[in-house]
Amino acid sequence: MILWTIDKIKTVLTFSKEKNVVSNAHIVFKVISTIIFFAIAITASDLTDALILLSYPIILAGLTRKFRVLFESLQAIILPVSLLFLLTWLLSPEGPLSMYTVIRAATISLRISALALTLLIIFSFTNPVSLSAFLEKCRLPLALTQSIILTWRLIPLVLKDFLEALASLKLKKYPTWKTLIPLTVVSLEKAFRISETLYIKGFGWSKKRTYITHLGDVKDGIIMLGLVMLISLTLFIL
Repeated sequence: MILWTIDKIKTVLTFSKEKNVVSNAHIVFKVISTIIFFAIAITASDLTDALILLSYPIILAGLTRKFRVLFESLQAIILPVSLLFLLTWLLSPEGPLSMYTVIRAATISLRISALALTLLIIFSFTNPVSLSAFLEKCRLPLALTQSIILTWRLIPLVLKDFLEALASLKLKKYPTWKTLIPLTVVSLEKAFRISETLYIKGFGWSKKRTYITHLGDVKDGIIMLGLVMLISLTLFIL
């Protein structure tokens, strides 16, 4: 079950180059809308609010015309969210037989699910180079902006190597802990190659670089921001 979850996480964290409203949206509006959604997810207090929050990742999946991404994201979070619900339900001071306990556990789980699904969908359709270019325009340190590209590209590769190494060791009937040795070596090698590629492209020679990646379309970004504001307004009215 854990390996299955890791495989789904690897799938949804891999950047998709397909063109749609979410992938084309301007990175500034993506960041702002994500921050606002995170804020309203924190302030949501009851089950109705949590269900309204859950509509946002569903709408985003509809905008991408790829409900498969939503399904993969749901599979990736189902195990940790289920454990969260179970622990919240069992460890509640009111006791597991209380209806208030069940409602509270469901509310927390749905809020976390809405936030996690939203982040995974946005990650799937966001080019890390665009985010790094935006942060660099905000005059953030170069080490931070380039670390985003390196980490974002490296995580899916590491998870893929982990699954392949584990499958190979299982066929040879080796202990699972031995997976860490080849995985660590391969991960370090991939990190070195990616950083070397950045170096060849000119990163590190000067503080100014030319990005060929567009920051996104303002109109599509306004659509994402408008959806978040509509959900915020709905929660405020209710």
